[in-house]
Amino acid sequence: MALLDTVTVGDKVSLEILASRTTTNSPPTQSDATVGVACDAIKAAFGGKIPDALTLQIVSTAGSATMTCAATIWVYAGGKWGKPGLGATSAAKGLLNGGSTIDEVTADTICHFETVDFLAHFERVYIEITAIGGTSTAVKALLLGGLRYGSY
Repeated sequence: MALLDTVTVGDKVSLEILASRTTTNSPPTQSDATVGVACDAIKAAFGGKIPDALTLQIVSTAGSATMTCAATIWVYAGGKWGKPGLGATSAAKGLLNGGSTIDEVTADTICHFETVDFLAHFERVYIEITAIGGTSTAVKALLLGGLRYGSY
């Protein structure tokens, strides 16, 4: 898959929002309204409406040894980037996996799932990889959800 590739199986959708990364990336700059993924693209992938809750998946695409990564989610609205969630400081917000390193679920496989709420309130979403470890580790981020907007 590549950035914005969509796979639909039945009524389940998987949308790639971060292409395979082998290095850390920088947080978005306040003046850059072009990085990350436009929420309009997310809306289109999910049949014209962004579900209130989606699942963010961080998954390895390559690597070996003891693979790990750490990630932060950023959202853009009203001309400003910010990190969603609660925290005593900005540094404590937007951290995936509660700020802990995401590690392997089995040998040479990273696969982490986390709920992301209310992306329809924003214009863009960006995943920052703040740390990555292992041998030739590569990770991508996907948004998972359904075309129906209720409980499954």
